[in-house]
Amino acid sequence: MRSWSFRPAAGIWFPLLVFAVWRVLHGVVVLLAGGSLREINFAWDGGWYLLLLRQGYTLPAGGYAEASDAAFFPGLTWLTEAVQLVVRQEVVATLLVANALALAAFVSVWGAVRTWVGEAGARRVTVALALFPTSYFLWMYYTEALLVAATAAAVWAARRDRHTLAAVLLALASSARLVGLAVGPALALARIVRLRRVDSVSVRYVLGSLLGLGAVMAQQAVQIGDPLGWLRAGRAWGRGFDGPWMTLGHAAKMLVSPLADVSVDVVMLDVLAVTVFGALVVLLWRGARRGAWPLEAATMATPLWLVPVCSAVSFSQARYMLACWPALLVVAGSWARLPRVLRWAALTVPAVVTVVLLRRLSDGVMFTG
Repeated sequence: MRSWSFRPAAGIWFPLLVFAVWRVLHGVVVLLAGGSLREINFAWDGGWYLLLLRQGYTLPAGGYAEASDAAFFPGLTWLTEAVQLVVRQEVVATLLVANALALAAFVSVWGAVRTWVGEAGARRVTVALALFPTSYFLWMYYTEALLVAATAAAVWAARRDRHTLAAVLLALASSARLVGLAVGPALALARIVRLRRVDSVSVRYVLGSLLGLGAVMAQQAVQIGDPLGWLRAGRAWGRGFDGPWMTLGHAAKMLVSPLADVSVDVVMLDVLAVTVFGALVVLLWRGARRGAWPLEAATMATPLWLVPVCSAVSFSQARYMLACWPALLVVAGSWARLPRVLRWAALTVPAVVTVVLLRRLSDGVMFTG
């Protein structure tokens, strides 16, 4: 009799447990603060994704000078439309998609890191993802969970030599947010450096990413007559491609003259997130050069950190840094060497910040969107 092995999925109970505890604790904080779990799922940009789901891409009379849904990639709505073939009720379908993607993000990150550094490191990175102060965006109707789940699952598939599946997942990642487009080339670059040649697998990775963006452009070409609408629509939010110093300059201006609905501590959180993850990326490269971590982690983390920082504005950076999950390898790798007081601080400070942010979220205060 043939013996079936489930070793690739061994230990999957851990990310499932972390997800369950994380999701319940976040829900309890929201409810105790008087918030509505249903309404919070669709706060801020969630409304734009709902609009995109209901009517597809449209442009306001003022064109790109006004805020429009053309700025948002449709991967999340594509998955929701697929679920709605079975679950007709919109609220149920969107909540199912949001929470399923959050679960997939935890499992995929655990699986990817496990193939890189083993079970202990995978568990630490999974917990670090849950403790990240803006991790609640993973269960909201946003693209964060889709981007994290797709990129991590692509790594997991690639490490198990499921390269076609990895390419499909990379296409899904590039349909979630623009930064997802960089992941396929990043994985391809690491493979080319390792093999010292270009092979069909690295080409598939790049083509997978381009396929996802091509699908986005095709939908916008059909619905608004502009395949580059996603590129032009950012001007209404002041976003555009520029050097990272522009983002820091924007943050400095916000600290001096903050907007009425954005507090100084929010800007500081965004700057802190960018700074910390930038340092982690540098350390990740140093470790990769020594062979402590795989090259794929460094090549992925770099664009996942850099592309959002080059958006010219500081808004939402603490949210965008969620996608830079490979940088958490540095935290996992150094954890055992940290003094006990630093380890306690690393656990408690993010938890306290998360509670504060969830309470403000429950009060309807816009602090990051």
